[in-house]
Amino acid sequence: MSRKKPTVLIDLSGTVHVDDAPIEGSVEAVQMLRDNGFTIRFLSNTTKHSSSTLIRSLRAMGLSIHLSELFTSLSAARDLVASWPGAKPMLFLEDDARAEFEAALGGSGTGAATEVAVGERKTDGSASAPAAQSDQPYSCVVVGLAPSMFEYENLTRAMNVLLAGGKLVAIHRGKYFARTTGLALGPGPFVSLLEPFASTPPTLVGKPNPAFFHLALASVPCAPEDAVMFGDDVRDDVQGAAAVGVRGFLVRTGKYRPGDEKEVGGVGRCWRDLKEGVEWLVREYGGN
Repeated sequence: MSRKKPTVLIDLSGTVHVDDAPIEGSVEAVQMLRDNGFTIRFLSNTTKHSSSTLIRSLRAMGLSIHLSELFTSLSAARDLVASWPGAKPMLFLEDDARAEFEAALGGSGTGAATEVAVGERKTDGSASAPAAQSDQPYSCVVVGLAPSMFEYENLTRAMNVLLAGGKLVAIHRGKYFARTTGLALGPGPFVSLLEPFASTPPTLVGKPNPAFFHLALASVPCAPEDAVMFGDDVRDDVQGAAAVGVRGFLVRTGKYRPGDEKEVGGVGRCWRDLKEGVEWLVREYGGN
């Protein structure tokens, strides 16, 4: 008799794809899980794109994914800030992600302002500080992955928002992420840059925040001990999952660096890639 199948939590960037290209075997791995009756949830710290854009991109890669299965740190941060009455966030987000934030704030019923852009873009596509100060102070600074927005004047303005008592919200604190050309800076270093100016510690929204994992588990619903997590980030994915009782599996793709497997610990394991780990799951827990 086959054992009870665990719910499978899967990171996206670096585990399933890098930029707009699927990692070899990942599309087949996800389909294998579906064909064998596993429940799937995708947990992503991606902050450059809205959920709808991300879904379209993943489907274009051949990945079968439904909006109800996707949990992003961007949407969690959006809902958090929208719940604060009168919130006026200063957003370090690219246009697509910022549009999702603005839509939620404008219709939240909390009185949150929708004038949230950090800065204007110059004709060369880079960002500059807004031409005029708003007559209503920003109440918080929200930091995601926004390469075109991390500019001196914008960061200086954010510093002053924090010095005036504004909250610092870190959508996540990833140090780097994988691109097809190699590793690139994540939002974490910019959160660390601004952190000394905040009067309270940053509010961390995405992985490894336990609340983010519990949000995905509650949608099944599923107890932590009845789930596994695949990811390429030993800290945010594997250790973050283990902290709430989910068994973490590290994959040697994406941002994985040699030696990361030494930090898996506990009952976690390390696999060559997602497909190898999924093949083991199917053997271990049986198919349909």
